[in-house]
Amino acid sequence: MIVEILKVPEEGRRYVGTESPEILDLRPEDQIRSASQPIDYELFVEVLSADLIVRGVVSATVGLVCSRCAEIFSTFVSDSAFLRAYEIEPDQEAVDITPDLRDAILLHAPSFPLCSEDCAGLCPQCGVNRNREECSCRGDETDLRWNSLDTLRFDKE
Repeated sequence: MIVEILKVPEEGRRYVGTESPEILDLRPEDQIRSASQPIDYELFVEVLSADLIVRGVVSATVGLVCSRCAEIFSTFVSDSAFLRAYEIEPDQEAVDITPDLRDAILLHAPSFPLCSEDCAGLCPQCGVNRNREECSCRGDETDLRWNSLDTLRFDKE
């Protein structure tokens, strides 16, 4: 989104609109895997002294990978306290706030996303998604690679 500084009146201006989901510039290793709907914004822009102040709400519906079951699910991400200040040079005509809209969505995505609070996750033995099917693995099996540590004895001095 480009804000043309000369078009912002003294009392400020309200901007409501959308940006293409392509501005998120998602990579395969990113936590957010997809964004098929536009990024919505409702912003108030004003020029104060030598700064352009932008505040408002930025939101989007994105696809995340569940941290427990590795399934992709859709969720709503929003920055309801979006606030940025841009220093304006004397001959500057416009400010591109698109990178900050992108960052607002990426930074407000949950760091441990869950498809649901009661997600059962994957079985650590066989890898089956426990949300879809039961497995015959016993839940009390331990990792035998660590058993030799149980035999260690330390002398007390």
